[in-house]
Amino acid sequence: MKPTGDAGVPDTWLKNIIGTARLAGAGSSLRARFVRGAVWSLIGGIIAQSLGLASAVLTARLLGKEGFGQLGMIQSTVGMFGVMAGFGLGLTATKYVAELRVVDPDRAGRIIGLSSAFAATSGALVAGALSLFAPLLASRTMNAPALAGELRLGALLLALNAISGAQVGALSGFEAFKTIAKANLARGLLSFPLAVAGVMLWHLPGAVIGMVLTSAIGCLINHFALRGQCRDAGVRIRYGGNMAEWRVLWQFSFPALLTSAVGVAGTWVAGALLVNQPQGYAEMGVFNAANHWRALLTFLPTTNAAAALPILASVLTGDKSTTDHPSVEAYHLLNAALIWGVAVPIMLLAPWIMSLYGPGFEDRSLVMIMLVGGVAIGMLGNPMGTIIQARGLMWIGLGCNSTWSVLLCVVSLFTVGRWGGVGLAVAYVVAYAVVMVGVALSLKSLAVISAQFTRTTLWSGLTFALLLGLNCIPGTSLAGRALIAALAVLLFYFGLTKAARQNIPRLIRGIAAGR
Repeated sequence: MKPTGDAGVPDTWLKNIIGTARLAGAGSSLRARFVRGAVWSLIGGIIAQSLGLASAVLTARLLGKEGFGQLGMIQSTVGMFGVMAGFGLGLTATKYVAELRVVDPDRAGRIIGLSSAFAATSGALVAGALSLFAPLLASRTMNAPALAGELRLGALLLALNAISGAQVGALSGFEAFKTIAKANLARGLLSFPLAVAGVMLWHLPGAVIGMVLTSAIGCLINHFALRGQCRDAGVRIRYGGNMAEWRVLWQFSFPALLTSAVGVAGTWVAGALLVNQPQGYAEMGVFNAANHWRALLTFLPTTNAAAALPILASVLTGDKSTTDHPSVEAYHLLNAALIWGVAVPIMLLAPWIMSLYGPGFEDRSLVMIMLVGGVAIGMLGNPMGTIIQARGLMWIGLGCNSTWSVLLCVVSLFTVGRWGGVGLAVAYVVAYAVVMVGVALSLKSLAVISAQFTRTTLWSGLTFALLLGLNCIPGTSLAGRALIAALAVLLFYFGLTKAARQNIPRLIRGIAAGR
């Protein structure tokens, strides 16, 4: 069946994607729900990410390599404190709203109210702490006392992001992915002019002000969207009488907080090690440029996971292994396809991409190749994390992230002083690869994932590691690296089990038909 036309929508890939989303919306099967969620999330997210990348390129050219490195460290610091402010409430809202919105709407409303109130309170408290300790952080750990003012501006961003995280989590629980897509699109359209105007008017502080204004408008959009979604679903948000739901914070939110916090803390510590080296902020500027493309790569499987989590949370119960379920299998294969489809072009075009950022960036493509390749290896195991979240095994997730964080920091101690930004990228490769293999084998031994699921995950990681290694050989031409990539894709495909290879065309037909 061919998608129906849309007035004002060009006959392009975007029209076809929208048509697929509508076809998916016609069904109520798990696959239809997953496709609908993933497609609408991708529509808004891809446009927002594209605008964000364009904004980052212009910002880097205006601030220069060192100024862009300072902005990256400010964002990393705000992100580290922001995880504590968010308290894992986005994941909590997603999981419990998805489970309760139909069977117990009153309790769903109480959890939304608790999440929103707690996010606002914790956001304000942590933002106050960041403002108070900004001079100490800037001078003692960031090696840049002059950045204290920008950190205080960033505290506002931290508080707003905590509130936004709880709002988006609740919307995801309702599977309101079309609404989230529209909100992401609005934020992307706003972030570009606000960021560029801020940098042109006030340099580095202006870049932070632009992010704060974008986040504030985004929170307002999410607020009205969530109230409308609750009204349509018959869920009343309750801010009082929620004491009975506080156990949710301990059982799910607290380990979710720790799981995110240790990962972000490891990222921040590794970055702090880099900026405290000679020419550290210039090296951080190069790494920050590559990191924006890492964010694009992680966005796609994360969006895929956000669409899958409420669905898996609503159907996965008990101790039975769930990874043989058709929806999990489809999610697993789609995750791999997204990563290969995005990471390989970025690695191939890394020299050209880095040249866009201006003088001092054009000859540092190895940083991008190493970072994107390492993240791709780690994200190929992302479905394991989604299964952990869907089944409420958050303490296992905490152990995984803690191991990753410790590895990242330990390896960084030995690499950033010698190789700068490349050394930090090497640390990411080692941490992601070791943890991905360890988690796959551990979950298999605990019967959380099946043998076939484990084999597919490990094989995809091994073949991508081979691709990364061959791409780092000096002097290899673009044509040579493209040939290597094509051979790696074929190696990955033919290394899958026969059942997995047979499921790929079924998945493609299912997505095309919205089933």
